[in-house]
Amino acid sequence: ALCFLFFFFCLYLLSYCFFFFLFIFLMIRRPPRSTLDRSSAASDVYKRQAGAFSMYEQATQFAPDDPMLYLWLGVLSEQMGRPEQAEPWYDKARPLLHDAVRFHVERGFVYLQANRAADGEREARTALDLDNQSAVGYYVLASALEMQKQTDTAIEAYKMAASLAEGNDPDLTALARVHMGLLLQSAPFEDLRMLTPTP
Repeated sequence: ALCFLFFFFCLYLLSYCFFFFLFIFLMIRRPPRSTLDRSSAASDVYKRQAGAFSMYEQATQFAPDDPMLYLWLGVLSEQMGRPEQAEPWYDKARPLLHDAVRFHVERGFVYLQANRAADGEREARTALDLDNQSAVGYYVLASALEMQKQTDTAIEAYKMAASLAEGNDPDLTALARVHMGLLLQSAPFEDLRMLTPTP
């Protein structure tokens, strides 16, 4: 009887050890919840980008002369991790936009809409290197700087955009001045928030 009890005790001990080590193994192998959440979110974003890409690609069949469709296809290719596929789309947009300044300005606008402010700033600066009198180039630059919370430089860029557009493009002049005014009003509140001590 003692041998029988000892056998069952050993069996119980072995099974306990087995499940304990199995639990530890699964905990080590299982990614943290935050990692799973990020992976799921990244998958959802990719699906939305792929859906938008398909929509723009189909639209080119009905509006083959619309350069904005090709710019969006190029930017979305980059967003989905396919930068090598972006350039052929940009090559289709270039001749439809007729000049390099407009190409960089329009691509800058698309980057801003895709929430890629640094890339939008780069495109605006490239456009201004080609034509430092481009009002819309300064407007894109100001918008990119505003998105990056560079308030002072954004105000100066909006001021340049309004000055250069005045007399030629009243809509752009008005837009630049409105944005400039809003930033000037918000600047003191930003300064106060920076000065407020953390409790």
